[in-house]
Amino acid sequence: HRGFEAIKGAKESLDALWTQLGDELEKRKTLLEASEKSQQFLTHANEAMAWLREKEPLVRNEDYGSDADAALAFSKQHEIVSTDLEAYLRFIGDLQGEASSLREDENPFIEKVELRLKEVQ
Repeated sequence: HRGFEAIKGAKESLDALWTQLGDELEKRKTLLEASEKSQQFLTHANEAMAWLREKEPLVRNEDYGSDADAALAFSKQHEIVSTDLEAYLRFIGDLQGEASSLREDENPFIEKVELRLKEVQ
């Protein structure tokens, strides 16, 4: 039958296009997942930078207090900042781990991630 060959050719063409579309969708999915992971990293890095900006005035404060109560308040504030700084250092370690994982996954956004990591460190 003459129409059979035309239909068969059209079906094969459609199958090839369908396969190509599936491949392109898989590439897009992979890129979106990589983008999501890098954005999560950047969000965490921004949180770290915000925390650092918030604590900076406390660290730079040179007013040790003019009396015993003020000195005691300064000492307590220093303890809190020290504890917070330890947590920050652990958080930076976690960020380094995230960046390392993104590097191992060959994330296409790794340059931006590594730049931000350097800023946070």
